Amino acid sequence: MIPKTAVILAAGDGGRIADLISYPKLLIEYKGKTLLEHHLYGLAEYGVTEFLLVLGWQAEAIRTFIRENSLDDKFGIVCIDNPDWYSKENGYSAYLGLEEVKGDDCFLIMGDHFFDYGFLNTCNRVVTEQETMIDFIDSEMSFMKPEWCTKALDKAGYVIQSGKNIVDYSSLDIGLFILNAPIVLKQMTSLISAGNSEWNDTVIFNIKHKKIIAFDIGNHFWHGVNNPEQYYELLNR
Repeated sequence: MIPKTAVILAAGDGGRIADLISYPKLLIEYKGKTLLEHHLYGLAEYGVTEFLLVLGWQAEAIRTFIRENSLDDKFGIVCIDNPDWYSKENGYSAYLGLEEVKGDDCFLIMGDHFFDYGFLNTCNRVVTEQETMIDFIDSEMSFMKPEWCTKALDKAGYVIQSGKNIVDYSSLDIGLFILNAPIVLKQMTSLISAGNSEWNDTVIFNIKHKKIIAFDIGNHFWHGVNNPEQYYELLNR
């Protein structure tokens, strides 16, 4: 079942590609559209009607782009400000986004990634109280170098290990999830209070205490934009 709501994380300052662009990564153009537009049009095709954008660095540039291109007339966009984007990790942005989710499930998406959303055609799994997440993974590992990515080990349909530095892995985490929003929000409230504000802290918590469904995207293209090499590789495809 495809959620109607997508939380898109886009608060960071570009970090390692700050010398290449002077605007938020969500506004990087690829094949005639920004990453933001790829997310909006791609997900709307599968029935997503509400887009919660968590913004931080140069938030006004994204708001201006949305307004000037009438995207707020075409899509249900809500902009959420993360005032602590420079001092807290991406899990805090996810927390702020999940606070605004009205239904039981939602997408959580790393905004600086591009996805061919065609893999959603075959996604028929649902999240529950025990299976709290669907983690979209890439077992072919032909588009992104493993050293760039959060890696995952999956077994019998579930993710059993996740992290950037794990040695035993079978796939790459593409940066896209479906969540049981109320349960994950409750988890994150406790985790962040304890100082665990990385999104992967929440993933690891669920690996230990719940179940994370692994959904392999097959040969569908995806790509991140986290360093100069990734940036140029995406633009040259």
